[in-house]
Amino acid sequence: MTSDRKPLEELLKILRRMRAQLAVSLMQRDSLAAGTDRLTLDEIDTEIAAASKARRQGSAGDAYKS
Repeated sequence: MTSDRKPLEELLKILRRMRAQLAVSLMQRDSLAAGTDRLTLDEIDTEIAAASKARRQGSAGDAYKS
């Protein structure tokens, strides 16, 4: 390995950015498929509150049941 790691660091930076972009794309696709892309801000806040409450009560899985 050479002492100049800059090309490797740049490659890793690009790969991390691509991985993050892929993750966002997959979340957007899943949101469209589930219909959650149409949630209002109030509905999102309600979901967050329910998940937080369930987590505090030790039953986080229950907050995600439909």
